[in-house]
Amino acid sequence: MINTSIVRVHQHGACITRSQRQSMGRSRGGLTSKIHALVDGNGVPVRLELSPGVAHDNRLVSKLLSRLKSKSMLLADRGFDADWIRELTMKKGAWANIPPKAIASIRSASARRGRF
Repeated sequence: MINTSIVRVHQHGACITRSQRQSMGRSRGGLTSKIHALVDGNGVPVRLELSPGVAHDNRLVSKLLSRLKSKSMLLADRGFDADWIRELTMKKGAWANIPPKAIASIRSASARRGRF
């Protein structure tokens, strides 16, 4: 399973000015970071990555799935519904169980009618 959670960064965590690799983003809610986690079937973390809170959830998917084993199933929510994620999972010999976004069903229905 792969998922992302947003956490708030304490105000004193932003005092490092020389580091270019800070995983913090500034938004209306203040400083935030995202924890991207890949867990096994028992919920034990396999890989963890950090990114700024304003970054998209799909940003680190390829890095997290680099060690995905064949004949396994990837479970994710709609935020990870992208063709390239499904293709990457298939290349690894695994199966992606990701529900489609609502817009994806509208697009596919319109494509059948020749509108896209």
